[in-house]
Amino acid sequence: MRISIRPEYKYLPPGVPAQMHVLLTFSAQAPEQVTAARAPISLALVIDRSGSMQGEKLEKTRQAISEMVRLLTRRDRITLVTFDTEV
Repeated sequence: MRISIRPEYKYLPPGVPAQMHVLLTFSAQAPEQVTAARAPISLALVIDRSGSMQGEKLEKTRQAISEMVRLLTRRDRITLVTFDTEV
């Protein structure tokens, strides 16, 4: 599995709080492409569903999660934790 991290913004636009915004990219071979047996994976995903993630960001997150789940096998485990602006 390959993970890349890059800043969301080259420069912070006016009005954006000075905090670290990064985009994570995960890539993995499909199970049928893996030649050696691998150990089961335990994967925990923490998803921000607050107002700042609405629209395209949240849709791309859903697509990424769907693709990750598709690549898991029956031996793998996944936990999904979400948080929002409300309790």
